[in-house]
Amino acid sequence: MNSDTLRSTISITLVDAAGACDRTVPTTVRVRGNCGRSCRHSCHVPARTLGRGRGDFSAGAAYADGMSENPATPSNPDPDDLTAALSTHTDYGVEKLEEADAAADPVTQFRAWLAEAAEREVYEPNAMVVGTVDPDGAPSVRTVLLRGVDERGFEFYTDYTSRKGRALLATPGISAVFPWYSLHRQVILYGEARPVEQQTSDDYFANRPRGAQVAAWASDQSQPIDGREGLERKVREAEERFEGVETVPRPERWGGFRIVPHRVEFWQGRTSRLHDRLVYTRDASGEWALGRLQP
Repeated sequence: MNSDTLRSTISITLVDAAGACDRTVPTTVRVRGNCGRSCRHSCHVPARTLGRGRGDFSAGAAYADGMSENPATPSNPDPDDLTAALSTHTDYGVEKLEEADAAADPVTQFRAWLAEAAEREVYEPNAMVVGTVDPDGAPSVRTVLLRGVDERGFEFYTDYTSRKGRALLATPGISAVFPWYSLHRQVILYGEARPVEQQTSDDYFANRPRGAQVAAWASDQSQPIDGREGLERKVREAEERFEGVETVPRPERWGGFRIVPHRVEFWQGRTSRLHDRLVYTRDASGEWALGRLQP
């Protein structure tokens, strides 16, 4: 696989005319890899983090697995490489999504697709790209992990004083996408994010690894800091604070959000870009109606 070209993705958040978070959509870029070694260009991602399936690249996993601390200065890319990257085209095949096969509600359908994504070894199938709108109207996007799903909605956890926490407390409109690229599938949520019950946050926090619990106290999420050393110093201080304490309590500023969707789209890639797009829409009585969108 020397010099093979692997696809990665970025996600873009769109804001509608009212300033609400309209949707988060993925688009495709390429990463030049040199399997067995770090990438040949500035990303310096160990090849083993690139995943099993084509297009299964995770920047987060690459960082956690040890990106180069001293990456080389990026060189000017070959114009042919840029042309190839911008003209990439993949035919997504014949797997289909028909109305007759869809569940009666989006939560049941999502749980089935999530289980299948895990079974088919999608890297972190519970990762979703979340789009929000800041208090000043600016869009913002990031990846978080889904930690619960039931008829009430989709749960994730964060620091309420972080950028996304402040955004959602001010403007609860939210969109999220589960980008299962290797399956040629996406699930897109549209709705409102509401803080979960305090007991729910307590229960989840109590089951986190101790290191993650201490880190929640040490890190003022999204706030600037003067270097990595400063962050590690704060972690040591938090470890000393809770030394000998059996149960690390949950910080008041930390907890969960539940996305309560009013619209959920299931996207299945098809040949010739004639994709299947089924969308569930919730009416005023709380009932779900299923429809199809043109690709």
